[in-house]
Amino acid sequence: SMVAIKSIRMFLNHELDQLRLCLQGAFQVLVPRARCVIITFKMSECDIVQDFIASHHDPPRGLELTVSQTRLLELYPLVGTDLDFAVERLKDRGRRPEPTEVNANYRSKSSTVHTVVKVPRVSQRVTGEPRDVRDRFKRPEPPPFMASPLVVKDIDFHV
Repeated sequence: SMVAIKSIRMFLNHELDQLRLCLQGAFQVLVPRARCVIITFKMSECDIVQDFIASHHDPPRGLELTVSQTRLLELYPLVGTDLDFAVERLKDRGRRPEPTEVNANYRSKSSTVHTVVKVPRVSQRVTGEPRDVRDRFKRPEPPPFMASPLVVKDIDFHV
């Protein structure tokens, strides 16, 4: 029942929306090369941080020469904006607490620390629209059946 109460509280307080707004606001006021440390305790919060990083990440140099502008917009949404900064994750995907910390503070067991850096944007703005998600991912057609059908002739099955 505690999980249900926490879920209702998160919904009523718009906690996930507040986290999105907080990330956007923090990176608007940070100076270039400044770090932002985010501590999350729930997987949904971690997903929001991951999505923010993915949507504000600069594409690798030279990628615009190998993929179409539409695909570049789909993979790196930052190129479709006028933002003057990009976001980079420092080191790994998020740091989990050490066993000694969990022993000292059990509530830290579910925490993840994300360290993110605001960097100057390198990529150029791309105009266009990404394809609809339903058009991007389509199940491929199965290959045609190439085996010959089993020909059963002259066999008496009534033995």
